Amino acid sequence: YSHSGIHKQSVHYLGFPLRADMTIARNRWMDVFVGAGGSVDFCVAAYDAGRKTTGDGVGFALIGAGGVQFNISSTLGLFLDPTFSWNIPSENRVLDTYRSEHPFVFSVSTGLRITLHTENY
Repeated sequence: YSHSGIHKQSVHYLGFPLRADMTIARNRWMDVFVGAGGSVDFCVAAYDAGRKTTGDGVGFALIGAGGVQFNISSTLGLFLDPTFSWNIPSENRVLDTYRSEHPFVFSVSTGLRITLHTENY
């Protein structure tokens, strides 16, 4: 992250997200779901202008999602999963990072999902 274009700062976090999803509509060909959760981020390394600096505090974020899955078979589906997260501001976080400057993040995941346990339709 380049702060004000003057010097570069690099901060590395190890994050642990946890999210629960619930199917709100289902038929043979499509599932619609919503999800909510959070994440905890621990700073593992921080560098300011190439020199190691004091780490950042623990960070927390709230996560909300909703999506759709198109079922190819009873165990295989293509999904689209838009996700919104909010990085909660904290006095423990002292370093300027992209997430502190832009706490709201919207992302879209897509892919192939394999279901190990299925219910009868």
